[in-house]
Amino acid sequence: MKIRYCTKCLFPESKPDLAFNSDGVCSACSASEAKDKNIDWENRKKNFFKIIEKFKLPKGELGWDCLIPVSGGKDSTYQAWFMKEVAGMNPLCVCFETTMVTEVGQKNLYNLELQRKNKLEGLSEKVKKFSRASLNYGQNDFDIKMRVKGDRALHWFDRYQTSYRIDLRGDDRIWGLEEFSVQKPITRNYVYEY
Repeated sequence: MKIRYCTKCLFPESKPDLAFNSDGVCSACSASEAKDKNIDWENRKKNFFKIIEKFKLPKGELGWDCLIPVSGGKDSTYQAWFMKEVAGMNPLCVCFETTMVTEVGQKNLYNLELQRKNKLEGLSEKVKKFSRASLNYGQNDFDIKMRVKGDRALHWFDRYQTSYRIDLRGDDRIWGLEEFSVQKPITRNYVYEY
C-alpha cells in the first residue's frame, strides 16, 4: 500500500481525520493558512489575558485556576505548559483518553503496557522489544522506536510515570542525540529537577 503525503508539510494520510485538497495539500496546512490570514492574533491575545485574569485565585490561596484535559499528546501538553508558564495560572490537569485511537496506536499502547507488566513480573528479558511511535518536538515529527527502561521498579511500577528508552530512526537527531531516555527526575535521585 502506497501512503499519500501532503505536498506542503509531508504529513502522511495515516493521521486520523486528515483530508487532502485537489492540490494534495492536507487539511492541517489549509487551516493553518486560513488562521494566519483571517485572525488578528494580537487582539485575541489581549482579550485572552483579560478574560483569564478574573479566574486567577488571589495570591496565597490554595486551589486551581483552570482545568485542562490532558491526553499526553503534544497539543494538551503544550496547553498545560502555556497556562502554567506563560499565563501564570495554576492548572488542574486531568487525564483524558482520546476518543479515536487508531489500530496501530492501540497496538503500540498495548505493547508498552505489556512491557511494563513484564517488568513487574520479573520477565525483563521480554522487555527489550521496541514499539514504533512518533515523537513531536518543536515543529518536527520524528519516527522513533521506544521501550520501557530501567532496572529499578521506580522506573515502571506506576503505569502513568513509566520511564522510556527512545531511539530515533533514520538520520534524525534531537539535541544531537540519536538515543535518549525519558523519566521522572526522582528515578535518578534528582528530586529537585522539575
